[in-house]
Formats: sequence, C-alpha cells, structure tokens
Amino acid sequence: GLVRGLRVLELGTGLGIAGIAAADVGARHVFLSDIDASAVRLALRSHAELGRSPGRVSGARIDFARGGWPAAVRAGADNTDVVIASDVLYSERQAPALARFLADYLSDRPHGKGYVMNPLARDKARIGFAFMEEARAFGLHVEAEEYASRASGAADMQLIKVENTRGTG
Repeated sequence: GLVRGLRVLELGTGLGIAGIAAADVGARHVFLSDIDASAVRLALRSHAELGRSPGRVSGARIDFARGGWPAAVRAGADNTDVVIASDVLYSERQAPALARFLADYLSDRPHGKGYVMNPLARDKARIGFAFMEEARAFGLHVEAEEYASRASGAADMQLIKVENTRGTG
C-alpha cells in the first residue's frame, strides 16, 4: 500500500477521513493537520471514539499556505515519511504554496512522496493543474491519474503523485 508502515502527514484533515483510512490500512503513525485547529481536535476525537489506532494518531494546526514547512516542523510534523492531502486546493494562491511546502518537505527525503487528491470540478481542476506546474518548477516529478467516483463513469477526481527523484545535497 501507499502508506503501510509509514509515518503519514495529512494536510487539510477536515473530518480526518483520509487519516483514519491511512491508519486503518497500516500507517505506523498519522499526523493530522489543518488550518482550523477545531477540525484537528474533532478529527483526533473521532479517531479516539472509533477506537482506531490508539497512540498512533496525533495532530496540530498547520497552515501550509502561510506557515509552510517551518511551521509544520515546529508543530512536530517533521517525523513523517509521506504527505497526503485531499481536496485542499481552493484558491490560486494555494497552488504555489502547496508546491513549495512539498518541495521543502521532500528536499531531505530522497525518493519521498506526496499524494494530493483533487476534484476535477470547476476551478479546482484548473488550480490542480497549476499546482502540478508549480511542483515541476520546484524540480519535483509529478504524475496524475484520473478516477471516476460516480456511477456515470466520468472522471471527477485526480490523484496527483509528487515525488523527489533526486538525492539530497
């Protein structure tokens, strides 16, 4: 699996669904983060109430667009192996901010990875493509796959895989 045995940093945790799924499929530890501290508290409480992954889930408020990777380090997210994010690109300014965050995160992780799930609806598709271009400009390898989540069979979600393919300094 993508996260089995790894320490996962989830950006934009919201209700914590992706983090719960990561823990359920065998992530060693999940660090939940969101711009909204109450979302992190709710997600942590949900994990606890569901009895999932005792002692393997933590979290803190992190704004990847404003505080970047230094803020995440201060919050304790530096002890992670992979980043996951789902539906976090809401505005034009977030595309370069997320790309910079991942470039900083991956800079000392040779062959490190990040996974961003992005809807292909309205402006989000355009912002997702802008994010991919920004990530490439930071020297990251980017691949995207489209998925259908509805019965219609039409692609409506995009999984963007971002990877550091260069070794460290």
